[in-house]
Amino acid sequence: QILVQEMKHPQKPSVKSTVDRAVIRLKVDVDFTQVFNWNIKQLFVYAIAEYSTPDYGRNEVTLWDEIITNKDEAVIKKGNVVDYYFDHIEKGLPGQQVNVRLYYHVMCYTGVTFMRELESARTTFTFDEDRTKAPLN
Repeated sequence: QILVQEMKHPQKPSVKSTVDRAVIRLKVDVDFTQVFNWNIKQLFVYAIAEYSTPDYGRNEVTLWDEIITNKDEAVIKKGNVVDYYFDHIEKGLPGQQVNVRLYYHVMCYTGVTFMRELESARTTFTFDEDRTKAPLN
């Protein structure tokens, strides 16, 4: 499961700034122990925010990532997680609907690597209009 704990804009709306920026704090509670076997070297786990705009179509922003190197680290229970700013190339985040998805890339010792989405960890939120409200789920 992945939940949006907090959403805030670290800057006041400004005529000077052309970028819309937000900080998204996540709660991550997932178990990847079933993925590990003798051939798994590591997992690259990451959360992305996905949204669409008329000018730029589909957009993806990485919010958080982590490398898991063994089965003992495969249960992730973290709150207040934030690695990267959510930046959009222009103004327009308020009112924008965003899907948060959790993916993992399996890196094997031998053979083909592959990527999967953890579909049970999907969540959706909408940026608030007044830029001050905290969470969402």
